[in-house]
Amino acid sequence: MIVTATKMALGNEWQIRSPYEARNIIKGTVPAYARRWSKLDRCWYVESGHWPSLKAAFTAVGITVVTPDTGSKAKPTTSSASWVREAFQECSPELRPKLRAALMRVFHPDVGGSPDRAKEINSVADELAKEPAR
Repeated sequence: MIVTATKMALGNEWQIRSPYEARNIIKGTVPAYARRWSKLDRCWYVESGHWPSLKAAFTAVGITVVTPDTGSKAKPTTSSASWVREAFQECSPELRPKLRAALMRVFHPDVGGSPDRAKEINSVADELAKEPAR
C-alpha cells in the first residue's frame, strides 16, 4: 500500500492521498480537530504538527510513504528521466496510461511536484507511446 503526502504551499498542513483502508490509521493517529476529509479533492488534509506521527504510524504497519521532491539539494543517484523511462519500459503498453496518471498525481506542479519532473514524465510517456508495438 502506498500513501502520497504533499506539503501545502502555506506549510501549515499536508495533503494525504491514501487507499480507503488507511483511513483508520489517519483517524486513530490524528485528532479530529487536526484533520479533515475533502470530498472534492478526495484526500485528507492534516495539520503539519501531526504529520511526523502519522508518517511513523504508516511506516509502522508497512505502508510506503511517498513525498514529491520539493526542491531538495540532494543529488539523485540516477537521473529523473532514467528512472521514469525504466518505469514505463517495465509496464505493458496497455498499463502505461495508468502509470502516467499515477505519477502525475504525485509529481504534478499543482499538487506540489516539480514542473521539470512532470515534463520528464510526459516526454517519456509520449516518446514511448509513439513506438510501434512489439
